[in-house]
Amino acid sequence: MSPADPEWPQLLSDYESAIAEFEAVSRALTTALNGRNASEDDFRALILAEERARETVVLARMRLINLWRESGVEVERRGSFRGESITGKPR
Repeated sequence: MSPADPEWPQLLSDYESAIAEFEAVSRALTTALNGRNASEDDFRALILAEERARETVVLARMRLINLWRESGVEVERRGSFRGESITGKPR
């Protein structure tokens, strides 16, 4: 996976947009919870919106990870106490 991969820019953009949407919905939900003046329907709508936004972030992240895995790039895990890279090969 590299910036030269034709799918990479769009997947990264989708992921960043998903994170921004999740953060915006989370702020709105936090504001509603702090204010304690939203109706039950408003809370329900915000909770459902946050759930959808969170799922979108996870799916976008999975797409990026899958593209990375398909690329065959090896990245070593930092701070591994077993002395193995992410691929399981000894360092």
